[in-house]
Amino acid sequence: DLLLGSAVWDPSGRRIALSGNDSLAVIEPWTPANSRPLQYPGQVFVSGWDPQSGRLRFEVLDTKAGTSQWHDWTDGDPAPHPMAHLSPNPTERNGAWTGDGRFFIFEAESAGHSELWVADGDARGQSRSYPLTIDARAWRNPRALPDANTMLAFAGESQGRLVRLPPAHAVAELKPVLPGVPAYELDYSRDHTLVAYT
Repeated sequence: DLLLGSAVWDPSGRRIALSGNDSLAVIEPWTPANSRPLQYPGQVFVSGWDPQSGRLRFEVLDTKAGTSQWHDWTDGDPAPHPMAHLSPNPTERNGAWTGDGRFFIFEAESAGHSELWVADGDARGQSRSYPLTIDARAWRNPRALPDANTMLAFAGESQGRLVRLPPAHAVAELKPVLPGVPAYELDYSRDHTLVAYT
């Protein structure tokens, strides 16, 4: 039995990769043979199949250590091959292949900040990788458009606005204290003339 977490069809439509909490199974639904799930010491997330070579890439996340490791599996391999990290960040996840299979784009996270990286699709584990995003936004979930070398991703940015509330008996009007400046962890001086913030 496999507690299903995610499922991804291969490009030919004959196999499906199923990931569970700590297991992965690749099955052919139209063939009566059973597939025994492979067990891993962490949560398994399937990123997807290389559309050209049929190689499956997935990650195993160690929730206690906050790190992850990519694994590759190709037809005929007795077991998936663990890969070296593709970025200097401890957690890499949510990858997607470009339509031609030449590049693998993924999310790399360190200290709560995520960015997008691209690695070439070298099947020998000698991939070179480079950062795609270098800004303060948190980039998530890169996805490839079918039959194109175009990627889509979500970018989020935290914003705050410091306003001072009027006393209860005054007219309810909010006035920005520092217009256009995000302020976090703030504190006023005792006489309310100064504000400290990060």
